[in-house]
Amino acid sequence: MGPASNAVSIRDNVPVGGSPAGTERTLAGYFLVEASDLDHAVWIGRLVPVNDGGVEVRPVVTS
Repeated sequence: MGPASNAVSIRDNVPVGGSPAGTERTLAGYFLVEASDLDHAVWIGRLVPVNDGGVEVRPVVTS
């Protein structure tokens, strides 16, 4: 995954730039999706059903 500084966090279906700072988070899983750009990936991330918590969208790092 790319760095948290390149992430978009989605909470309550609202995208916000960056990773939430100062929070105790546990990675519950991840989806690898193909998207045309970051905005498309955020749109896909907003479709993920989340009961308690949020979704973090990050680009994939390639070498």
